[in-house]
Amino acid sequence: MDKSNLPQYEANRLIRLQDVMRMTGISRSLVYAKMKPTSKCFDATFPRPVKISKRAVAWQIKQIERWIADRPKVA
Repeated sequence: MDKSNLPQYEANRLIRLQDVMRMTGISRSLVYAKMKPTSKCFDATFPRPVKISKRAVAWQIKQIERWIADRPKVA
């Protein structure tokens, strides 16, 4: 792979649910609750997954990293 494309490749990398949970520290059910408008945990800023097959989804790592960075900091 051409190393000049590496940053763009990394920015567009897709990660699965387990990685989202590990990065954010939230559970599977909370990930999906944050995306469901009728949930009391709904978060309109939480990144939406992209469909990668008929029964699988993944998230763009850059969007997850941005969501984490934009969270309020706890002292």
